[in-house]
Amino acid sequence: MNRFLKNTPSALFALFIVFATQQVASAQNTQSLEFLTIGSSAEQLALGEATTAIPTDGLNMWVNPATIAGVKYDRISANYVKWYTDSEISTFSVLFKEQKHSLALGVLSNSIGNIEVRSTPTPDPSLANVDYIALGASYAYELPWFSLGASASYVSEQYVTNSASGFALGFGVFSSVWKDKIRLGASVNHIGEMDVLYAQSSKLPTQLRAGIDADVASVTVPGDWSFPVMISATVDYTQFLQKVDRHLDRLNSTMSDANLVQDSQSLFLGLRIKAAELISLNSGFRFLTESNRSWSAGIGIQQKGFQFDFAYIPFDTGFNNAFAIGLKYDF
Repeated sequence: MNRFLKNTPSALFALFIVFATQQVASAQNTQSLEFLTIGSSAEQLALGEATTAIPTDGLNMWVNPATIAGVKYDRISANYVKWYTDSEISTFSVLFKEQKHSLALGVLSNSIGNIEVRSTPTPDPSLANVDYIALGASYAYELPWFSLGASASYVSEQYVTNSASGFALGFGVFSSVWKDKIRLGASVNHIGEMDVLYAQSSKLPTQLRAGIDADVASVTVPGDWSFPVMISATVDYTQFLQKVDRHLDRLNSTMSDANLVQDSQSLFLGLRIKAAELISLNSGFRFLTESNRSWSAGIGIQQKGFQFDFAYIPFDTGFNNAFAIGLKYDF
């Protein structure tokens, strides 16, 4: 058993490399880098992406890299998101903790299928897939009153025969106060530049975030066994410092705007009801936004180090709604 435990970090790191290699090999065709700002896990999406002050897992490096310091155990996370129409998101992360140090590695892949491409006016356009890939690493250090974190990501985009890549940085701060009943977080993400694609560079969606998460009520259901219920609320404010450009004209495509940033600022509200550390009912609401999604809901089930998450995200357009499934394991 001891030998297995000693080899676990190496095995998980190898698994991360294999997953990342496969995703890079399949990364072709892209139009926008806004995928970096979409919730990368079922738990994030269920909470309306209001996780700037919530330690979830290694995937939160793209929200607030400092929050990985608040995760109590080594953790592995994998998620699949069926997004708008033909868009799919796959994510994977591994988080390691060593006293005051936390390190996370993550892969974020977004694929959009059946994009019509025309080089000349024609009633029969060809179809292509649009894919995005980000490989990230984050580090956080716990200080007496707060934690500091930083992340770095390699981002690659390719459309048909044209490709570009770049690097993005993120920085964050996280604190837990009042006997860990209130959590505060702030971050700035996706700072960097991309190489030229189609005569100009894609813009990274540089984003400023601030959030507060609080345990607002605790009750115990009477009976033969105590059944504690915790109600928590979280509020996030986001401000885009640089919007994503749409590229629709220069790519000659008819892709929907569903994945594109349309608002410079947003306000997210998340609610969690956790019963006996076994079941979590999650919901999220979005304000100050013209996005075609305004609310989400989900459930989390925890048992013996495992956590299963499901999220449902309806779109106001009348097209297919989105859903996400995720699995975490503490080791």
